[in-house]
Amino acid sequence: MNSEKDEFSAVFDDVIRWIEQLTAYPGFMEWKRESIAETLRHGVGLVPGGQPLPSFGFPDEIVEQHRFITSFLSLQSTWQAMVHTEYYFRRFPFKDLPISRHDHLRYTCENFFGRIYEFQERLRVCLNALLAVSDSKIDVGRIIKNCKKEFQNELKDKEPHSSSRSL
Repeated sequence: MNSEKDEFSAVFDDVIRWIEQLTAYPGFMEWKRESIAETLRHGVGLVPGGQPLPSFGFPDEIVEQHRFITSFLSLQSTWQAMVHTEYYFRRFPFKDLPISRHDHLRYTCENFFGRIYEFQERLRVCLNALLAVSDSKIDVGRIIKNCKKEFQNELKDKEPHSSSRSL
């Protein structure tokens, strides 16, 4: 667990350095200050006359890097949520409340199965974003296929016809 935290800390440190580079990009901080000032003066995202605030024009390379970083952080967030689901399975926190153990288990299972699909989709988005910013020759289709194979037993158990008894 410690090495996993160390690895994520190193990645997060890289993300922080990337954000620092963005703030140093010519004109960005000035635009950001003006954007915040206009928001405070006229409301969220509007300038006088009700027009939306103009966007800051980063080069395509930075836009693609941003897409990759945000997709990676979303993927990591989904993975963390899947890991945390284990604790929901272990504990029934609703004593003396109108939620039955059956309902709690059903909702927890639905949450976990939903996270599997969410993880697969976010993995696909993240890998495609990685391809856009690197020279990697990643076979996204093969990785997604392997991911589905890895979770096939869990997803098979989800199907009502694959089990003789309900949850």
